Amino acid sequence: MNNTFEAVARKWHADQAAKPDKWKPDHAGRVIRSLELHIFPDLARRQIGEIMPLEVLGLLQRLEAAGKHDTAHKVYDVVNQVFRYAVMLRLCIFNPAAELRGELAQVEQKHYRTITDPEKIGVLLRALDGYTGSPQTRALLQLSPYVFARPSELRLLRWCEIDWEARQYRKDGEEMKNGIGHIVPLSRQAIAILEGLKPVTGHHEFVFANIGSKKPLSEGAARKALARLGFLDQITPHGFRHMASTRLNEMGFNSDWIERQLAHKDPNATRTAYNHAEYLEQRAEMVQAWADYLDGLKAQSGILQQTGG
Repeated sequence: MNNTFEAVARKWHADQAAKPDKWKPDHAGRVIRSLELHIFPDLARRQIGEIMPLEVLGLLQRLEAAGKHDTAHKVYDVVNQVFRYAVMLRLCIFNPAAELRGELAQVEQKHYRTITDPEKIGVLLRALDGYTGSPQTRALLQLSPYVFARPSELRLLRWCEIDWEARQYRKDGEEMKNGIGHIVPLSRQAIAILEGLKPVTGHHEFVFANIGSKKPLSEGAARKALARLGFLDQITPHGFRHMASTRLNEMGFNSDWIERQLAHKDPNATRTAYNHAEYLEQRAEMVQAWADYLDGLKAQSGILQQTGG
């Protein structure tokens, strides 16, 4: 076996990507891009057993100097895993990345911008209804607060995943962040939005398809639309999840229902394997109550706007 860092790293990557319970395809893609963009330029041709901690620290510090602190931490994690793999295969006698633990500046936890004030939520919902861009983007924006799924999960929704009679959609595990299949009950309002989009993209695979390319809307489409509406400084596409979670908890809904609707991973691994339909009836009632609540906020916002209140 060629024992250069690149050869070992690619072997490690292939081994991890081949395990369906380890990595999803999009994560595998991000890891290989990180290797090729940030790590291989420095370490690719070096024999893995000869690489010293200072060499690894140098490439990490360059990322930090460029203000890419989050990237530096992710790169460190990848390098560390490659060296752990190499040590396991006895291709090197120690892990130089392990010597650098604690050397990187701490990254503040990411907090997604969101709106939780009821009056401001109503204003936002009216703005989403008034979006004048493509009907696909408008529908994506309108559906986001009702469904509060992960942005990528919703953006990549396929028509074949929707069960109209049961009023729900189903996602396979490989498309979910936690690797577990997920059933999402839909409110009457969410179904109406989807039915309204059917004449536009119903003949395509993806619900939110670009008409020209037939591919789903870009990852940045919702962000650009929120910016165009003047709300991106207040809420991100991911912020709809935090909006729903915060308000539903404050409204007294069972936290287990909320967590399952958000598809958060259950720390109980055995339970997680079977939880895709857990609390389904209760969640269906919850999302309908939530949708009705949102409509009430939107209607109240309209009244206040008309009366100048």
